[in-house]
Amino acid sequence: MTTTETAAQIPSPRRDTGPEEVVDTAIDEACRTLHLPTIRSRVQDMASEAMRQRSSYKDFLADLLEAECAEREERRKSRLVRESEFPQAQAAGGLRLHGEPERHPRARRHLVGPGLGQGGTAALPDR
Repeated sequence: MTTTETAAQIPSPRRDTGPEEVVDTAIDEACRTLHLPTIRSRVQDMASEAMRQRSSYKDFLADLLEAECAEREERRKSRLVRESEFPQAQAAGGLRLHGEPERHPRARRHLVGPGLGQGGTAALPDR
């Protein structure tokens, strides 16, 4: 691919912004094509905020890209936790904070037997 062919594929910068709906549609379609969901959902609010603060175009663009990167990092972390198949955390109501921890019935069978305690019961310390 030559430089002339590459230049022919890149659209020229917008000179006349035209109706705002046309620009919004172009941004929405580009964000869908480039898979930028955060920018797509927040561009209007962030553009309004940038106008109020009289931010430069570069500051506005940097804010948009930082927001996209932060959201991607959060989604990545969530996906990695889901894929790791860690055991689910218990709700606070299901935790036993005092006394002997609850044991599965099979585990109890192994603790009970002749010679483990008096009368064939498990020798567990009293609390």
